[in-house]
Amino acid sequence: MTQQRFGMSKQRSGERGDSLAEFALVLPILLLILIAILDFGRAIYAYSVVAHSAREGARRGIILANDSNISPADEADIIAVAENAAVGLDRSQLEITVPAPAEEETVEVLVRYTFDLVTPLIAEALGRTSLMLQSRATMYTGY
Repeated sequence: MTQQRFGMSKQRSGERGDSLAEFALVLPILLLILIAILDFGRAIYAYSVVAHSAREGARRGIILANDSNISPADEADIIAVAENAAVGLDRSQLEITVPAPAEEETVEVLVRYTFDLVTPLIAEALGRTSLMLQSRATMYTGY
């Protein structure tokens, strides 16, 4: 009769490949969760950059605005500053507008970005392959 040490057990002949089969079943689910987490992180980063870009454009607008009037040249400068602040984003998916201010003595910048999802299951659950991220920044030109 052979003795067994504590913590060690004999492996039955029918259980030899069970752990490998279980790992093969769980691996796709774990990879999908990992990719979904990475996709969510990318979306958070993109939204943060969109909000920062809108703020930078509005900051530039309050410097350039004269009595809440923005010339076309100033508007182009505001859009250029907001575009340059969009680090890490695909500029072809970026839309920056300077709408007419709702109140006097304000400058408003609206930035929209089409974010493409990588995770197929999340895209299927949402029913679309992209998200529209947008941010609006309003700053006052005078006090």
